[in-house]
Formats: sequence, C-alpha cells, structure tokens
Amino acid sequence: MIHNYNDAIVWVDKVLSIDPKHCNSLQIKANSLRMIGKYNDAILWAEKALSIDQKDVNTLYTKAHSLSMLGNYNEAITWADKALQINSKDANSLSIKAHSLSMLGKYNDAIICADKVLMPSQYIRKAKKQYINLLAHSLSMLGNYNDAIIWADKALSINSKDMNSLYTKAHSLRMIGKYNDAIIWAEKALSIDQKDVNTLYTKAHSLSMLGNYNEAITWADKALQINSKHFKSLHTKGDSLRWLGKYNEALKIYEKALDCDPNHFPCLSSKGLCLQQLAKYSEAIILYDKAIQIDPNYQWVVDRKVECEKQLNIQKQR
Repeated sequence: MIHNYNDAIVWVDKVLSIDPKHCNSLQIKANSLRMIGKYNDAILWAEKALSIDQKDVNTLYTKAHSLSMLGNYNEAITWADKALQINSKDANSLSIKAHSLSMLGKYNDAIICADKVLMPSQYIRKAKKQYINLLAHSLSMLGNYNDAIIWADKALSINSKDMNSLYTKAHSLRMIGKYNDAIIWAEKALSIDQKDVNTLYTKAHSLSMLGNYNEAITWADKALQINSKHFKSLHTKGDSLRWLGKYNEALKIYEKALDCDPNHFPCLSSKGLCLQQLAKYSEAIILYDKAIQIDPNYQWVVDRKVECEKQLNIQKQR
C-alpha cells in the first residue's frame, strides 16, 4: 500500500494523462487528496470517479468524509447513506455518518450508528477506538453521564491520553456532582491541551462548587483569556465573586455574560440574587421576571422575587 499520498497523486496523474477516465486512478487520486486534507479537491475527483462507477463504496465514503470535514454534515450523511445502501456494514461510512450526526446534535441517531460500528465484527474492528469515544460523547450530551463515563473509560483503556475521552469523563463527573474527581480528570486533559476552554471551565466550575472560589476565578480567567465571551466561564466567575461578597464585581461579570446570551437563565437568576444582596430590590425583580418568563416553574426564583417585593413594601411603610 502506498502511504505517501503526494507520490500516489503524481503517479495516477501520469495514468490519467493517458486515460482521463481510468476509474481506479480517479478513485486513488480522490482518496489521496482526502488523506492530505484537500477535501474540496477530493470531492471533485470523487465525483469524476462516481460518474464512471457510481456504486463504488470507497469513493462514496471519500466524498462523504470530505464533506463532513468541510462541515457539510447533512450532505455527508446523504453520501454515507448511498454507500450504506450498497454495503450496510461499511465501517468507514457508518463512522462518518455517526460523526456527522453527532456534530448536528443528533446524539440518539449518532449512538445508533456508533453501536453498529462497535458490533463485534472483524471487518469493522478498525473503527472501534474512534467511535467508542463518539459514543461516550453522545451519551454525555444526552445527559446519560454514568454510561458516558463507562464508555470514556473504554476509550481510555485503549489510549489513556485521548483528549476527547478525558474531557468527556471530566465533564460527566462534574455533571453528577463528583467535583473532586472531575478536577482530577480535567487536569489530565489539561496536561495534554492546556488551552481547551471547556476543560478549563470544567475545572473552574468544579472548584466553585467545592467552595474554592478564588481558585475557581483563577481557572475561569484562564478560560476567558482564550475566549472572552465563554459565558459559562463568565457565569462561574460571577458566582464565585458573589460568594466572596464582591457583589459589584460580580455584577459586571454577569453583565458580560448576558451580553453574550441575554436569555441565559442561570445568569439572570444569579444577577437578580446579586442585586437583591445589594438591596436593589426593584432591579432584582426585573431580572427575576426575565428568568420567570423563561422558566415559570422554577420555584427558587419565584421565592426570591416574593422576598424582594416584601422588602419593597417594608421600605414604603417606613
């Protein structure tokens, strides 16, 4: 097998200069272009090959994969499906379909595809490692955190330094309230990529939930140095400042967060509480009302609004 894809392209070009419709050469060129990351060119040559042999599974996959890498996930799924109509067990096509579904947020569908990739079959064994990771991520995004941890552990048993699996495990542990463990796994992920914003946030939020507010602010700031509009990190920093009694500083951070997402329920609630703690009851009620419009059944916010109204009545009676 030729692993030097640039050399492969040179040699097939020689063949194609003699026979421009030599299908196998067209297929090799398309695949080689895909392997060196020239996805638009890969699609063009895959289409030339498919105009001669429209049922070649590998070329259909080449086009599907290239489309997915370019962010054209719906089109990628369409072409992966064409390959799967010919060979329903093609591991590569199942894999790229699962990946594309996951990127579109269709996690249940992604899991179904990933499960097919993970079926015990020698033919598809090569795809297992990547899609154990995808399955873990999809389960985590669906809120199945314990299952996500199980599958992340399976991926990590194959590659203990897989960044995506480390993050998925850290995130899932945080979401089930295991903050100390979440910090440990976030640190493992950060030893590989110290600039991953979501992992920095995971550590910051876990520290805040454990009451380590100054440390939480430090790690939230690390995330915000990379992405100043990461509203989850802004929210965590705001909450940590509020818990430290730094209400005016907290308000400024909440305002930045709400500039990024004006309907972020936790930030609206937290800013309302901060204003309430500063005895700015009328302003707090405005924030609570906005939060109640988003979730009228969240009793904590309703109760805080009632408290503010009582305080305003007391002030009027003085």
